[in-house]
Amino acid sequence: MTSPVLHAWVMAGTLVIAIAGACFVEGFDVDGATGGGATTTSSGGHGGTGGAGGAGLGCNHASWPGPPASSDPGADDVSFVVAVRTMSFGEVDLSQGPAVGYDLDGRCSCQGEDFSCVEPDWAGGDHCDGPSGRDNAIAQLFHDLGAVDKDFTSVYYTERAENGQDSFLLRVRDYNGQPNDDQVTVSMHPSGGTDDDPCNPPDTEPAWDGADLWAINAASLNVAQGGAGGAAGAGGAGGAGGQSVSCGLNGHDLDNARYLDASAYVSNWVLVASLPEVALEFSSGDDPLLVKLKAGFITGRLEQQSAQWTLREGLVVGRWTLAEFFKFIGSITNQQEPICTDSSVYPLLKSALCQYPDITSELTGPTAPCDALSFGVGIEADPAQIGTVMPAIEAQRLCPPETDPMFDDCEPDP
Repeated sequence: MTSPVLHAWVMAGTLVIAIAGACFVEGFDVDGATGGGATTTSSGGHGGTGGAGGAGLGCNHASWPGPPASSDPGADDVSFVVAVRTMSFGEVDLSQGPAVGYDLDGRCSCQGEDFSCVEPDWAGGDHCDGPSGRDNAIAQLFHDLGAVDKDFTSVYYTERAENGQDSFLLRVRDYNGQPNDDQVTVSMHPSGGTDDDPCNPPDTEPAWDGADLWAINAASLNVAQGGAGGAAGAGGAGGAGGQSVSCGLNGHDLDNARYLDASAYVSNWVLVASLPEVALEFSSGDDPLLVKLKAGFITGRLEQQSAQWTLREGLVVGRWTLAEFFKFIGSITNQQEPICTDSSVYPLLKSALCQYPDITSELTGPTAPCDALSFGVGIEADPAQIGTVMPAIEAQRLCPPETDPMFDDCEPDP
């Protein structure tokens, strides 16, 4: 049921983290002195451990707004959920480098500044940053792969979200509903869509009116209180691994979220939330998959329309490690066949992937090797409701150990 390479890669996340249409958030293209990024460690230099920020060599580092000095008056009683409806990886026009994303490493590489990590000899792709130091190697990877497979395009993932197939939800709580709030709670929940929710009739597509019920993955919650699953009741449907799942939360506590920031904030209507880890959900054939990112965060402008909240000009950013990439490959199929190291597709996929590591998986110094791909996706999200909590996805190893990509790496064979 997949097209030639897969049904998932990124949102290549239903992720995390952290809207289409937006090439970048113009209002966030600020100097690090006022944004949320790293500070300089010396005149004109940058700390290798920080995010975006710092003055340096004429590059205006693309950053995010810092927290407000204080909250506006108002009770912290506003709660809402939005589902991502459009996605843009910025893979179409790379003439000036990636235009989607933030400066994640505090360097404007190829713009008067050096790289933030040591590039491996085998990584021969273009690692230069986009405007204002934007880091987004995924845009480069999608640009190459999208030319031969539509699964690696923003259009493909936007269509799936629009039709209620794959997306992710953001749940905002403890918000005062004002332009500035120095503490709100934000959680992210991968979703198999409205058509995956047993509360809905089969093949339900979202109306995007705020009443749509979206199934979420139990992997986004820490503990299932009382357990999930069991015999299907009215409206029951088959869950992951053949389990029967009843309509509803199935004993889970939505407040006990795994991908959560209880110290998020809103600054001049812009939501900023950190997610040390996050996951996006995709599909390979009939099998759901999670794409996991590290050191991620989400930003976006909150708007209220007819008493409902939306997220506009949003960004989800993070780091997709090579190790997670290789692990992911061994859980997907091509033409209903697993992509093992002896597959005819595997060398092409590996060659493309190994061109673009441009960042470290951990916040380390400039002598550390680049072992991850920077990730950025623009999003727009509209009102939604959390429906059924589906059983947690456990990625199946489709290849025997001797040909499982999870044991491979980008180092050339001796």
